[in-house]
Amino acid sequence: MPLSKPKISKLVVGLNSGVESEAKHAASLLDGLLYPNYGPGPRVVSAAENQRITDTHYGAIRGTQALDPLLDAVRRGTTFARAYAVSVLGSIGDRRALPLVIDALSDPSPTVRLSATMSLLHFREPSAVSLLIHALDDSDPEVCRSAASVLGCFHSVDAVTPLIAYYHRGDREAKAAALRALGCIGDPRSLPLVRIALLDKVRKVRDAAKSALTDYDLKRRHGPNKPAAGKAGITRLLTIGHHCPGLPEPER
Repeated sequence: MPLSKPKISKLVVGLNSGVESEAKHAASLLDGLLYPNYGPGPRVVSAAENQRITDTHYGAIRGTQALDPLLDAVRRGTTFARAYAVSVLGSIGDRRALPLVIDALSDPSPTVRLSATMSLLHFREPSAVSLLIHALDDSDPEVCRSAASVLGCFHSVDAVTPLIAYYHRGDREAKAAALRALGCIGDPRSLPLVRIALLDKVRKVRDAAKSALTDYDLKRRHGPNKPAAGKAGITRLLTIGHHCPGLPEPER
């Protein structure tokens, strides 16, 4: 059944509510309409099913007028509503939202900025790489770590030097995020750093270095554009809606 713009509009009004229970209830109902049978919460699916969801379900609602209220929520909503809308529009891949998501990287709320970094993962827009590199210097550490992770998913060699710099100035969480991203990219320039990190006194950093070296080895054996069996055959869907980590309480 096609999505109804009036119904979405009504739920977006609830999403903007200053009453926590009303805003979260509206988000749950929106999840049911926009993400049927696949939520709530993250879920591991095959690569084939992930592609089917993207092409068939999201493809049917992408670019429709029914999503206009969510676009307006990104522009004028509460913090809760902006973070939700940025997240869900990214999951759907509605390119009308891309300029809004990019603008959300400079939103006053770190939670909205966090949603924006994760949303850009779905668009895979090459021009976003420089913006995500800039986000490595965000005032909020979680936004920085998310930007690092998404840069790794972009496999952009332009991000290697900034990620190395992010590693050197960061705490243990930042170092681990940088190492995982560098492993995903697999550029030889970062190998010396990853090998040194194997000797770090912090176990989390050492573990991230081991994971990165595994990624390097897989790319060496299977080639940069050929996923290794058992490694990329399963894809984890990102959580959408108010279930996203770090989503704030509604504004009061």
